[in-house]
Amino acid sequence: MVESPAAVRPPVQMRRDAFDPVPELAEIRDSVGVQTVVNAFGLPAYLVTRHDDVKAMLSDHERFSNVRPPGFVAVPDGPDEDEQARSRAGIQFKRLFLSRRADSTVRF
Repeated sequence: MVESPAAVRPPVQMRRDAFDPVPELAEIRDSVGVQTVVNAFGLPAYLVTRHDDVKAMLSDHERFSNVRPPGFVAVPDGPDEDEQARSRAGIQFKRLFLSRRADSTVRF
């Protein structure tokens, strides 16, 4: 049986009760503290719920790093130099055109 979109719940780390976290996060904090979850991109991630565990995680660069997993497709950093130059030229043209047009239509 396929669940309807309304029945699908977001992952526990993304659920909220108004502006507060849901009680399931407190249960994780009180029991294991660190749990493997699936992030919004479908990749495994660590859900860390205790202050001391967060400090330990941030200082352990071997186990907790930003190394991208095999097969991860990176988003390009941004437009290349040619595209940036074309964009700047278009903006300069618009500024020049709009400023001349405004000057010709404003009468005192």
